[in-house]
Amino acid sequence: MFQKKIAYFLSHPIQYFSPLFKSIAESTELEVYYFSDAGISENFDKGFGREIKWDTDLLNGYHFTILKNYSRRKALDNKFFDVFNPGVVKVLCKTKASVIIVNGWSYSSTLLVIFFGNWLVKKYG
Repeated sequence: MFQKKIAYFLSHPIQYFSPLFKSIAESTELEVYYFSDAGISENFDKGFGREIKWDTDLLNGYHFTILKNYSRRKALDNKFFDVFNPGVVKVLCKTKASVIIVNGWSYSSTLLVIFFGNWLVKKYG
């Protein structure tokens, strides 16, 4: 049976995605790439306006990489340059994933994944 490799790109570790990633990783080769370590490097959540401590381990049970974020912004406010990870292009070239998933389109890095992921699929099929 053909085993698909999934490369999943997401802004930062999010509590409701972690159980999904753990479940997918049980039966499929999965690598999650985070554009930021927001939510694990600090506990203050700007959206909630308070300190947050999640009741689930956000990073256990699946493979992940936190990409170098060149943005000077410390919080994610859904602004274009809250995350800026030009290294994502190199990751896409090396990953050899048969499926690339990216959440959203508001960050510069998500657009890099969409553009270069699409280009690589067309180039290498």
